[in-house]
Amino acid sequence: MSTAETPFAILLAWMLLAEWPGVVTWAGGALVMGGVILGGFGREAQPGSVPSKT
Repeated sequence: MSTAETPFAILLAWMLLAEWPGVVTWAGGALVMGGVILGGFGREAQPGSVPSKT
């Protein structure tokens, strides 16, 4: 899942289904997005390593 997929999913649901997430949903989404963003900072490629195909 890309980092931009989650905000676009919220906008799509709002525009197509006229549903707006509640406060608890926003808080949970912020925690998940924060974890995804912070988790990406600690990963550096090792010299001579080949990227995985997953």
